[in-house]
Amino acid sequence: MNQIEKALETNKVSGRSKADLLPSSVVDNLADEIGIRNPQWRDLYIALNGGHPEKDYYQYGDNNDFTVNNFLNLGNGDSDAESALKIKQSLFKEVEFFPIARDGGGNILLIRINSTDLSVYAWYNDTRSKPIPIASSILEFLTKLEEFPEEDFE
Repeated sequence: MNQIEKALETNKVSGRSKADLLPSSVVDNLADEIGIRNPQWRDLYIALNGGHPEKDYYQYGDNNDFTVNNFLNLGNGDSDAESALKIKQSLFKEVEFFPIARDGGGNILLIRINSTDLSVYAWYNDTRSKPIPIASSILEFLTKLEEFPEEDFE
């Protein structure tokens, strides 16, 4: 079991079809093409490609959060609007970030592909500002995902 699988042991990921399950050779070829050398990126996409996590809420800082609607799939980059490759090509061409997830409002979760631990950033589409660091590693992010808190409206 790799580190990504261990980090997801307590978080069920659903919503993946057979088409979402990628052979490791496809992910490896794409990693070479993009220039990603970190093996955790490969493990991440093999484990989560297109899935919806049961525990989807991540809190960072004092009052900031990000709720994962779905992890992006690698798709073929042409026909899939949710494809990580399509988002990378349209929004983050010249940057060291790679999109891995989005929330319900179109905000995007990114990993910094040249960092040792794949640090995690949030990019908010309403401000289109620089990505904001939210976790020092993908493992930290995945292990700290929790169920969305129930609000008390009384």
